[in-house]
Amino acid sequence: MIVHLHPNNCTQPKKVGGTAIPPQLEVTLLRRDRSLPCSETCAIPHPLDRKNVPEKPDYQLTEPWVPTK
Repeated sequence: MIVHLHPNNCTQPKKVGGTAIPPQLEVTLLRRDRSLPCSETCAIPHPLDRKNVPEKPDYQLTEPWVPTK
């Protein structure tokens, strides 16, 4: 399951059918059999997320990447 998702800000997202798609994403996966069930959702962006290129703006993920409700 995906436990972390953050767009890399080294390049601009591309628009495809009205959806912004980051060319590079940082994704952390966790095997379901290695974790306990959890109903919590964490803040996105996570407080530890940082820009990959400090002088460029960071990109925020919205729907459909992360639920906004």
